[in-house]
Amino acid sequence: MVQLLDDGAKKGKVMKELLMMKGAKVLVDVATKVQAGETVLLVTDYAKTDIAQAVAVAAVACDRGAEVMIMSMKPRKRAGEEPPAAVAAAMKNADVVIVPVSYSITHTHAVKNAAAAGARIIVMTDFTPE
Repeated sequence: MVQLLDDGAKKGKVMKELLMMKGAKVLVDVATKVQAGETVLLVTDYAKTDIAQAVAVAAVACDRGAEVMIMSMKPRKRAGEEPPAAVAAAMKNADVVIVPVSYSITHTHAVKNAAAAGARIIVMTDFTPE
């Protein structure tokens, strides 16, 4: 009986990981169209860090031949608060920026400057691993 529950939990985890990979493929192949040789930056905060999700996106992007970087920052206190300067600089130098965070940084100078430099950006605030 215990073994059955353990097997069920493992199957549920595997299914969740497969669904995350499917979502990651949509982000990488459809939404941002990552190409070989591009730099992909994943920016998250401590409250939204789901390693499996970040790794899923990173794995798909790496499979496409991209250079992938992951940065984690302290959660912002409100929407529109600027990310740290190091994050803003990395965003400006990336080809693709995927941002799963607690509060939106969409209307910040960091995002505007990265977009002006040619980055393709997706800011994700209302998401869960499910």
